[in-house]
Amino acid sequence: MEHEHCDACGFDGARFDDDSLLTELRGLGPRWRSLLAGAGAELRARPEPEVWSALEYSAHSRDIIALHVFGVEQALTLDEPSFPSIDEDLVDSAAASYGRADPDAVLDELEVQSTRLAQLADDAGPERWSRGLSIGPDRTDVRRLLEHALHDSLHHVDDVERGLTGLREQRAALAVSGPDRTTRAAMATTRRADMFMDRHDDPRERGPTMDDERTTLVEYLRSARLTLEMKCSGLDAEQLARRSVEPSTMSLLGLIRHLAEMERESFRVVMAGQDAPRRFCSDTNRDGDFDGAVPDPRVVAEAWAAWRTEVDFAERFVADAPSLEVTADTRGGVGSGQGPISLREVLVEMIHEYARHLGHADLLRERIDGRIGQ
Repeated sequence: MEHEHCDACGFDGARFDDDSLLTELRGLGPRWRSLLAGAGAELRARPEPEVWSALEYSAHSRDIIALHVFGVEQALTLDEPSFPSIDEDLVDSAAASYGRADPDAVLDELEVQSTRLAQLADDAGPERWSRGLSIGPDRTDVRRLLEHALHDSLHHVDDVERGLTGLREQRAALAVSGPDRTTRAAMATTRRADMFMDRHDDPRERGPTMDDERTTLVEYLRSARLTLEMKCSGLDAEQLARRSVEPSTMSLLGLIRHLAEMERESFRVVMAGQDAPRRFCSDTNRDGDFDGAVPDPRVVAEAWAAWRTEVDFAERFVADAPSLEVTADTRGGVGSGQGPISLREVLVEMIHEYARHLGHADLLRERIDGRIGQ
């Protein structure tokens, strides 16, 4: 039989006997999990605007393996099943969401699908791997589907490893010299409009039609939150904690912690009336959100977890609120003045809070690696 072979990544299907092929398929989940765990701050970063991030490649691999599971199931249960060629528009549509995926969920699903693929083939036995199916004008069989699934996934493991190496080399060079004037000029002319991602992949571009007040406020706040994540993407703990200029203690990590506090105060404490203590600040250290933003991966993980927990609570609270007229008896530290505060005003205040600090984030990020735009 004709085996899968690839000069680019070195894959050669002829090297795998039946047992080793199944073993390699079962190992895809742990291999991707280890690879993404090592990606660190570069998990969602693209090495180039048109090259996928580690997370995007893993989500793609998950989907390709799932397609092969379906193909193998059909080949083993039907006589010469036939399917149309894969619709590339559907593939592109699915790919648009890869960058926003939950890494843990992607890895769990990838491991389930790769294990399922190996188990289907193992249960059937190699004697049935010659059963075939047609996809568009091409005919294949179970053995070649197994090889192709393994090749596709390992090929993208290679893509991710090269991309991560490139990102780290870029970061190391910038750490030594910083972006010089020539580099900044090149960025400004070639990457200003799509510095972080292609415009067509930008989740802020796919919001709802803003034809009423509530939708408009919610969408503007959603976009601001996504911008914060974008401005902090692809950075390690040292870069996120890097402060602007003395005597300021402001950093991107400090902004994440500060905005987590503001989300918590606004929605959980003021609007929901919960007795929730502050996460990073205290009566004796009112600037704990910025002062405690130290270059420690655990502090970074804690900050993002806190921010995402509070954003999730806020989104659910707003979605469940019957109207913007929902009012809290006291405004706490939200907005100006005293007395009651409505959900409408809280949303406006949060948009204002993000708008103010995203300007800071623009300058902080540009100082770190020269990235601008979006």
